[in-house]
Formats: sequence, C-alpha cells, structure tokens
Amino acid sequence: AAQNASLPFEVRTLTLLKYYALVLWSLTGLCTLLRQTRTLDVAGEDDEKPLLPTPLAVHRNVVECLRARTGASRVTLARRFEFRFRLIGLWVAMHHYRSASGGEGRLHLVEVYQFDRRVCAAW
Repeated sequence: AAQNASLPFEVRTLTLLKYYALVLWSLTGLCTLLRQTRTLDVAGEDDEKPLLPTPLAVHRNVVECLRARTGASRVTLARRFEFRFRLIGLWVAMHHYRSASGGEGRLHLVEVYQFDRRVCAAW
C-alpha cells in the first residue's frame, strides 16, 4: 500500500523532456540566462562541510515514503542545491536522496519551493 501512495504535487515519471519543459514554463531558465539566479548552497555527502539544515527542508514523511516505496532500509541525502531566482521571486532547494534495495541503488529528486509574494506582486 505504501508503494502506491501518492504525495501532494508528486511527479511519478519525470522525463528529461518534461524537466526542461518545466524549466521553460517556470521561467527559471530565463532567470539563469539573464544572470538573475543566485546559488545559495551546494553541498554533498562527500564534501568536508556538513549538510546544514535549511528552511526549505524535506518533510520526514516524504523521506519515509521514499524508503517504503523502494523497500530500502535507509534513504540518505546525497546532495543538495539551493538557488534563488531573483527575477521571479523563487527560492528552490533540490534534494537528491539515495536509496538501495536488493543491490540496486536509485537516486530520487525532491524539490521544495518558496515564492516571495512581494516580487510576484511587482509583476
């Protein structure tokens, strides 16, 4: 039952084409082209610095759902990227989680967004 559970705003099959369509639709690609993207943090499990907590954290229920779906005993944060797209007032944290079950490893992408309503209102 846990493997078929759906999370809010979940995309079960994200293809490369769908991802780039999302980049175009959300204007994040335009922000990057216009040099209006600021990288706030890039951290990975192999880095010397620890993965610090962020306001755009992934809820533990999401991580538990990943673990249950994959049948893995553990799901670990592999790396995190945080960006601010200044032109559209968007703050994004991209979390890459690693799970392994039955000798097969998988990488999962979980993104958390926050909009700055003041910037959006200026449009």
